[in-house]
Order: sequence, then C-alpha cells, then structure tokens
Amino acid sequence: MGVREYWLVDLDGEYHDRRVHGFELVNGEYVEPPWEERPDGTVTAWSPVLQLEQRCTDGRLRSWNRETEKYLELPEEGLERLQLEAQRAIKEAESRADHETQAH
Repeated sequence: MGVREYWLVDLDGEYHDRRVHGFELVNGEYVEPPWEERPDGTVTAWSPVLQLEQRCTDGRLRSWNRETEKYLELPEEGLERLQLEAQRAIKEAESRADHETQAH
C-alpha cells in the first residue's frame, strides 16, 4: 500500500515484546528505526515522516516536537485547557457585567 511509516502501540504489553514498535518504508521494505533508552526509562525513536520524536514514558506514547521543545497536546489535555479557558472567559464576562451594573 506504500504507507511510509506506521507504529504499533501496545502500552499494556499484552501483544508485543515491546510497548511501541515503529516501521519506516525504506527501499520497499519496512525497517524499525533505532530506539534509545534514556536513564530515566524513557524510550525514544525519531519519526522522519512526522518530524517528531516518539517517546514512550510513564506508560504513554507521546510525540515530542524538537523545534518547540514541547509535547503535542493529548486529547484530555486539550479538553482540560478548553474548560479552563471557558471558565476564565465566563469570570471575565461576569466581572465586566458587575462593573457595568455598578456604573449605572
């Protein structure tokens, strides 16, 4: 099918010997990129297709952007951020309404 890269993720370790496997299409064959295990237990591999470092840490697979030096946001993190932003916006609107009421 010509998929340039794919990842197998088994964070519970039920089906594979390692929790994450990545494969890149090189000259018609799928080869696994080199993995590095860091002293803190984090296992990393570079994804040339995504241009992101794949990190398996704390039982989760995270994508690290080397340019911004930040992880990509997980869905639950995005939801939490949006909820906090909405709460702030509501408080600001209530504060403005209170000030306008007091001014009249």
